[in-house]
Amino acid sequence: MRFYTNVHQRFNEILVRGYENGRHFTTKETFHPTFYVPSKKESKYKTLDGQSVEPIKPGKISDCKEFNEKYSGVEGFNVYGNDRYICQYISEKYPEEEIKFDISKINLVTIDIEVAAESGFPDVFNCAEELLAIHCRTIQQNRLYVLHHDHLIILVRM
Repeated sequence: MRFYTNVHQRFNEILVRGYENGRHFTTKETFHPTFYVPSKKESKYKTLDGQSVEPIKPGKISDCKEFNEKYSGVEGFNVYGNDRYICQYISEKYPEEEIKFDISKINLVTIDIEVAAESGFPDVFNCAEELLAIHCRTIQQNRLYVLHHDHLIILVRM
């Protein structure tokens, strides 16, 4: 079983963390996205309105960005495809309809920030009231970390 826990784009590379057969892996690879351009020939690829298109690979991610900029203003020449390169990478490398994963290998964390609410419900982008505590709970290790004013409390639940 192979699944990813994180996928990140850095310049022309896609960085992936995950698990394969129970072992953690990290990988870095240069990704060459696919776009689709109008085709005069009949094709198995169609636009939403039924027009035939054919796949092209302009190159690395930076080449694809340049390609899109170059042809974005050209009338009568539409470029189709997903320019969200991480999504395109995931659908290409993990084509399963449902990715099977082992939840015990994923470190889930919840964070809760408590602030005073003397003036009503706080604004999440601008903390105008006193910060009371920050709670961080790790699901996998079943630990609760509480930062309260100047001290740290660690609670372990078994």
